[in-house]
Amino acid sequence: MTQTWMDKSLSPDNRAKLLIAQLTLDEMITLVHGPMPAMVTRRRPTRPWGQATSPGSNAWASRR
Repeated sequence: MTQTWMDKSLSPDNRAKLLIAQLTLDEMITLVHGPMPAMVTRRRPTRPWGQATSPGSNAWASRR
């Protein structure tokens, strides 16, 4: 792969076209969206260990 876009004698438009022609799809997506951080999800609070989960138990009412 030659780096023809580095030729300063070419116009900026031509250099940009040459560079884009050499990019992979993944590189183009990274340029548009940037690197993706780890996905952060909102987690519901979990019941404390040992709490009953049978019908009629209300673990959250006793935590107030």
